[in-house]
Amino acid sequence: RLGNIEGWYWSDCREQGNSIQTHLINVLEVLTQGQVNAISLQKAQDEDILELFFQHLSKHRILLVFDNIDHYVDLENQQAIGMMNQLIERATSVPNSAQIILTSRPILRYESNRFFGMEVGGLAVQETEELFKLRGAEWDGHNKSEQVQLVLNITKGSALQLNLIATQVANRRLSLSILLQRIQEGTAPEAEDRVLEEVWTTLKPQHQEVLRVLAELPHPEPEQRVGDCLADSMNYNRFGKAIRALKSLNLIVIKPAANSGEVIELHPLVRTFIRKRYPKEDQEPIVKQIINFFERMIVRYKGRSEMGSIAVLADWISKIEVCLDNGRPTKALSSLNDISSVLLSRGYVEEFVRLGSLVLTQYKVQEDPTELKNFDFVSEKLVHVLGDMGRYDEADKWIKVLAGTVAGKSARYIWLCNLRAYAYWIQGKFDEAKMSASEGFQLKVASKIDTNYDCAHTLALARPD
Repeated sequence: RLGNIEGWYWSDCREQGNSIQTHLINVLEVLTQGQVNAISLQKAQDEDILELFFQHLSKHRILLVFDNIDHYVDLENQQAIGMMNQLIERATSVPNSAQIILTSRPILRYESNRFFGMEVGGLAVQETEELFKLRGAEWDGHNKSEQVQLVLNITKGSALQLNLIATQVANRRLSLSILLQRIQEGTAPEAEDRVLEEVWTTLKPQHQEVLRVLAELPHPEPEQRVGDCLADSMNYNRFGKAIRALKSLNLIVIKPAANSGEVIELHPLVRTFIRKRYPKEDQEPIVKQIINFFERMIVRYKGRSEMGSIAVLADWISKIEVCLDNGRPTKALSSLNDISSVLLSRGYVEEFVRLGSLVLTQYKVQEDPTELKNFDFVSEKLVHVLGDMGRYDEADKWIKVLAGTVAGKSARYIWLCNLRAYAYWIQGKFDEAKMSASEGFQLKVASKIDTNYDCAHTLALARPD
């Protein structure tokens, strides 16, 4: 039982394998009233942040929710990985007054009497009947018990599917038996898709278009911004009517925003259904509208001091994520190059690591000088940041990957020598650092090559050590 709590923090970790540090820093900033922030922890390692986090957590009774942590779970040993695992282990061993709730589809198991795991099943008969009553959906004739059992067999008790069926019956005044028959006769392999397919066929084209836009947006957005994404194809009056209709059908999830107002998004199963239903090429016009929207937001602040605010950076980040999700790694790389320095100077180190890893994984090195410059800048920053954070294994992994993009002992080989030297230096391997830096330095001097790539600074760092 929670009793009285001072406050709460909710974070959606869906599809974000490198975001836990960012969330912990956000909580610390609130608990310390800004004395500890992202900038002050810019080069802190995971252990330092966790130590500081639990120091302050011991003084406060708060509720922390880390939702959808699937990407942090080791499916074989049924425990979390990385910093999430360290967070759980400390929370179950270090005295604190907080309550931490984690949600994931994979099962988590920890041998501690302070850890409680609970599997959440589907709705039962009584809950299903209550849901239908709340929605105003009527059962057919005298065979209510049979229909309850049938609808539970079809949906496996899924709250989303039951809610959609009940809403369809209530709003369309369609008999439940006919609706269930149509769902059973559907050709989709999964029951949840058959339910959604039946609902989808009842929607107007503008309703479907709004849902298709929401399916591609990476984060919840206010209604007005979603409407702005559709400005080229739908006026705001039509958009407003479509949103109201979709809300009445329970196809849109409404959430309170961090500051004020509300944001909207899709249930993950609805998002997945739409993405399966429409191939990438069919979604191309939708994706273009969304990217154009973020670019309109970005251009207002590019090069200005306001660019460093998290609200403006969020537009850049969303654009990068949409580009990566739709086969545009070059555009994503260019955008990340534009905001890398700002992200790091503002202390959003882990967000840079997350985006950098995603971009470099997808991007194929090109011969275009501008693209190559962007690639080298972002990848070098990524290696340096990982080294500063003490994540040496990850830094070494990326150096090996990047070495595969260097052909022979070209100008970029000097860049690679400098990269290796810095990684060695930050790990305290000073002899190896001097060796790599010296190789690149001597190669540049001997060849007299005209390049900005250079090892002199790193060599100077390694020599005194």
